[in-house]
Amino acid sequence: MQISQALRIARKKQRLTQGQLAKRASVSLATVQNLEANRANPELNTLRALLHVLGLEIELRSKKIDWDLLAHLGVPLLTNSTFNAWQPHRQDLLSALADLSGRIYADDIEHRNALALCGFCAALKDHYPSTW
Repeated sequence: MQISQALRIARKKQRLTQGQLAKRASVSLATVQNLEANRANPELNTLRALLHVLGLEIELRSKKIDWDLLAHLGVPLLTNSTFNAWQPHRQDLLSALADLSGRIYADDIEHRNALALCGFCAALKDHYPSTW
């Protein structure tokens, strides 16, 4: 359920108008209207004030990252299965990085590509620290 739906349902259960909720939470009527219409991204304090009036609270939980799903959706990273295919090329990557460090680049695109490769390797190191 989206926050806009939750706010509307909770407000109606308490038989409050949008104006009454806005006044009690010390926010503008437009803020409540926009939130319920899913046209706004409220600040956390605004959301807390509204939810407090409604007798609700925010619970933030971290989720486990599904790296395989992210890779499947097109996020450029390696999954556990694809990392194994890269493992034999680890030394090649390290050599390429060493070559890039002292090189003079012909243009900005070449330089950006080199930086992207460095970033990629840094991400690999963070994601698979035991292999580096």
